[in-house]
Amino acid sequence: MANQKANPVKDKPQPPAHSSSEVFVNRFPFLYSKTEELVWKWEQSKLCGQSINTSLQSTFMPQNHPSNRPDRAGKFVSMQNGSFVVKPPAYLTNLKPEDYQVRFLHTENLTDMKIILLGLPEWKRPSKFRESMLRFENLLAGKSFPLFYNWSTEYWISYSVILDPRSTDETEMISKGKRTASSQYLRYLCAGLPSTTMGPLFNTLVTSGNADPACFEYSMGFIWIHASIDPKNFEIELDTSIDPSCDRIDYMLQQMRERSWLVQAELAIKLERSSRVKAAISVQVLGVSQVRVTSTHKPITHQ
Repeated sequence: MANQKANPVKDKPQPPAHSSSEVFVNRFPFLYSKTEELVWKWEQSKLCGQSINTSLQSTFMPQNHPSNRPDRAGKFVSMQNGSFVVKPPAYLTNLKPEDYQVRFLHTENLTDMKIILLGLPEWKRPSKFRESMLRFENLLAGKSFPLFYNWSTEYWISYSVILDPRSTDETEMISKGKRTASSQYLRYLCAGLPSTTMGPLFNTLVTSGNADPACFEYSMGFIWIHASIDPKNFEIELDTSIDPSCDRIDYMLQQMRERSWLVQAELAIKLERSSRVKAAISVQVLGVSQVRVTSTHKPITHQ
């Protein structure tokens, strides 16, 4: 585990190991040691713009289909002691848009939908022509979902996520990002999701999932959205012990001291529908690790 104390950072985040020899653009923002400000290089800024306009392949999963499916080798998603574990190769930061697809899975109430990350290894991925033929064959056979994927997970893990605890007057965006029926026990803070990795997903949610783009804003290379935290389902990894009886969210906010954190975050994403025409994008923070302090936060705009 990397050093997770909330101290100024004197070095930049190191990208994870990449098994391919192909040259790729580093999708991690660089840290200035003096100001702790996140700054994108030119090629990274270009990738931010490209990613936010990239659409992913998407379709619906059959009702009651399992959200999480481990691959046989356990390289991407494995099962340990009855729990599903997402491995680093399946972290969104390590995937390219052509490495995965987005699946919509109805929840029990049949109105909301879970957003599932579904991957195909390169050796199993069919050509576009073959994939079209498989879809046609599934349609004739009455199947709405291709069965040739290798693994899936409802847990989206990304590096370079900003957690911003500062309160703003932008209550309209908060109200669009949560449901009153489920907000009684949830806590909220602003999350900055790097567009280099999350851009294709959010673009697909808007274009293919009929999501409301008013739920989030794009600025400084990040997608800013008010994310929820469930006190009963939240883990934080620090190099200091935490009293099991304490409120983990209150502890985290005390450690932040109104300063933003750059973290690796485990997220769950849903589309929530009620009486609104478009669905609200719901982002829940399930876990936080590899904490670094950053001065970057969502620009405050007053309307």
